[in-house]
Amino acid sequence: MDRLCWKLSRDGRFSVKTAYRSVFSNSPSYNPLQLPIGTGFWKKLWKVVIPNKAKIHIWRVCLDILPSLGSLIGFEKGGIGFA
Repeated sequence: MDRLCWKLSRDGRFSVKTAYRSVFSNSPSYNPLQLPIGTGFWKKLWKVVIPNKAKIHIWRVCLDILPSLGSLIGFEKGGIGFA
């Protein structure tokens, strides 16, 4: 039986994370943060009593997925073809 396999992940399953990294890893503005954050941090973050939009903003900053002018310009110049 044939099955589809996503070659950019270890387990062969598609994820937005691996697709995002694949697209932006060739960009000159791609510089992911290397933070030593474990699951305990994330569990505490989601339990903190602050607005959800603040939690999501912190999450995006920590994962370096917050859109910025630099990343958008690099994306545009990268010739990805999403004009």
